[in-house]
Amino acid sequence: MYKKRIVQERLRLFAQNFKIILVVGARQVGKSTLLRNIFPEMECITFDPSSDIRGARSQPDDFLNNHPSPLILDEVQYAPELFPALKRRVDLSTEKGQYFLTGSHNLSMLRNAAETMSGRVGILNLSAMSIHELYDNVSFDEHGKQVPPSWLSTYLASPESLIDSFAGTLKSRNSLEAMWYGGMPTLIDMHPSLVHEYFDGYVKTYLERDVQLHYAPRDLREFRNFLGVMAALTAQELNYKKLSSSVEATHGTLKRWLNLLDASYLWYEIKPYSRDNIKRVSKRGKGYLADTGLVCALQRLSTPNAIASHNMKGALFETYCVNQVRALMGNLPTKPALYHWRSAGGAEVDLVLSLDGKLYPIEIKCKSNITGHDARGIRAFQETYGSVVQDGVILHTGHECYRVSSRVTALPWHAVMKQT
Repeated sequence: MYKKRIVQERLRLFAQNFKIILVVGARQVGKSTLLRNIFPEMECITFDPSSDIRGARSQPDDFLNNHPSPLILDEVQYAPELFPALKRRVDLSTEKGQYFLTGSHNLSMLRNAAETMSGRVGILNLSAMSIHELYDNVSFDEHGKQVPPSWLSTYLASPESLIDSFAGTLKSRNSLEAMWYGGMPTLIDMHPSLVHEYFDGYVKTYLERDVQLHYAPRDLREFRNFLGVMAALTAQELNYKKLSSSVEATHGTLKRWLNLLDASYLWYEIKPYSRDNIKRVSKRGKGYLADTGLVCALQRLSTPNAIASHNMKGALFETYCVNQVRALMGNLPTKPALYHWRSAGGAEVDLVLSLDGKLYPIEIKCKSNITGHDARGIRAFQETYGSVVQDGVILHTGHECYRVSSRVTALPWHAVMKQT
């Protein structure tokens, strides 16, 4: 059964304003499902790395003649020869929403799209499902506005109004279960005993289709070991020297492997914040795997309860919440830039959102009893950067929303807002 996605109204808007729409994201996050449900009348053709489906590679113009628009082209990275033909085709018409493309690997595909279809293509990034999508807490009014609004959009619009806007928490999995399952749509109704089987198959397909096809490392087991190390280091600052010794790879090899993880939407980096742009890029970023279910599978955490006493519990909860923020950004017309912050004295803020010249600090604590002591990093950030810093938020595992200091609010990770 289809579950509404946060980005779906933005997808409709793209279809009204771009000739070509490219939906990108990691494997199995629901890209083709989204398109088939929003546009059920369209033909959908899925490409494969091992065969030339309907002559799309060898005869791209004939392929498009035989399959008129509007048309969904799934996993189009396996037929890059289509891009020049698509450009020629859409340049003959002013009609919007002609072709809808999906892809789970962005290096060559996005480069081709940027070079051949600049100004003609709208790119939409689909994340793994948020907890609100999984539990049907996503609806839209007749203008495409999300109702009720997410806690993130409420916070960005009016940080001081969070307590008054708070309506309770989502009836969902608890925080340990949410981290253990992650956000892959296939796992919604899957028996717990099969979850690790699913992720074992997921990693195998990823290695065989993306890693081997595009980069062909000498030994796929080396890359799989690297993936496991990155899972263990999620939510940590990147230290290339330490990472190089952990996987016994050169700095150049690590860069290529990290680029591959990023290009396949399984990993991303958040840069450190500083007013000095040079410092911003010279300090260490923090890396995150894009799905905590995959992290738990790679770390062989057999049940949700295994997380409770594991030394990665805090890192897993931080990763989960940062992934949630990225998913909730999907329907925002302008997405904030994401940073983390650490002072020379050791004060830190897990996530800093920058939008319209304002800074929004978010701390993430895997505990339910938040006190003023937990807000010390946000207070240090507010004192350092002054009036541009808005009231802060501490995401936690409990069910209550309350002030922990005059400018910091404790907010449940699965908060639901009131209808506006």
